[in-house]
Amino acid sequence: MLAAAFIASWVSSLEEHLMKIHVYTGSLFLGLALFRIWRGFLGPIPYRFHSFLKPFNEVFGYVFALFRGQAPRFAGHNPAGGWSVVGLLTLGAVEGGLGLAIMGGEEHRIGPLRGLIDTQTGDLLSEIHEIIAILLLLGVVAHLTGVLVESLAHKENLAAAMVHGHKLPGVGAEEPMPSHWGLALFLIGMIGVGSAYYFKIGLAPAPETLAMLKSNPKQAWVKECGDCHFAFPPSLLPVRSWNLLFTQTAKHFGENLDLDQEILDPLQKFATKNAAEQLDSEAAYKILHSLAPQEVPLRITETPYWIKKHAEISKTVWNAPQVGGPVQCPACHIDADTGTFDDDAIHIPLQLKSPLTHKEK
Repeated sequence: MLAAAFIASWVSSLEEHLMKIHVYTGSLFLGLALFRIWRGFLGPIPYRFHSFLKPFNEVFGYVFALFRGQAPRFAGHNPAGGWSVVGLLTLGAVEGGLGLAIMGGEEHRIGPLRGLIDTQTGDLLSEIHEIIAILLLLGVVAHLTGVLVESLAHKENLAAAMVHGHKLPGVGAEEPMPSHWGLALFLIGMIGVGSAYYFKIGLAPAPETLAMLKSNPKQAWVKECGDCHFAFPPSLLPVRSWNLLFTQTAKHFGENLDLDQEILDPLQKFATKNAAEQLDSEAAYKILHSLAPQEVPLRITETPYWIKKHAEISKTVWNAPQVGGPVQCPACHIDADTGTFDDDAIHIPLQLKSPLTHKEK
């Protein structure tokens, strides 16, 4: 299950709209890693770390003996494999912990760390998360290579032995391991209950990320702006952009808004109060920090972050009737009106599917 959760986490990280799956498989991976670490301290003797972690001189001696074809066989982990397991579990636990921190800060503001981490810190942790993911993948490849080499050297299938629990005779007089069906069924049951809860109910984002302001100001914003186009959440542009836009209402992208000042003033106040500097969300933070201090974009589609995020969307998708162009955010973002723009809320119409890459997660 640990191996399957790792593979699923890696694959789901390549597509932003699979973020909900990534959160689930990453959480499962973290839980299983912590379970194995617990067993490494309090489980039966062969499970415990002290039973197979050998001094480094024995590790190097084993590796050299393996290359010479003289490596001894072990009932459990060999000296190199033991340290490899501990390294992978440690990296896995750190990676999972970083994932929880990112959920609580940058991505969704959900989970046990919700509200304890700001978006800027979450963004930094996201970079570290990706680096450790690569190190973890390299570690897995190295570990599997070691399993293959030892299987060939000793002419036995070590991977299969992990499943059925039996090894070829001749590795010492170790006591057979007792079965732990009760613990196994409890673990599987907990995973089943947790999975059912997650996919049925999910993890609710923090309320503050779902509403920019209450009732009337937002209703006025949606009414006045939505008459001509999608009422873009103010968090997608900085305060300086909104201030400039409201000084040019007579030439609003070739149109005269022709609105009384008593209407414009509350709209400007709403926009500046909920601009990118004010809303602690991933989209707001990254749009703001993609701009130079002197830049005052008037179009969301001209911000560097927006351009980079949408670089691989083809003209076919933009021009399709189901989408209607780059400014029709709700066509692909089901949470567009909230201003959150979560990764797992991206749903490009299936018939127009254009892959979104991992490079700017």
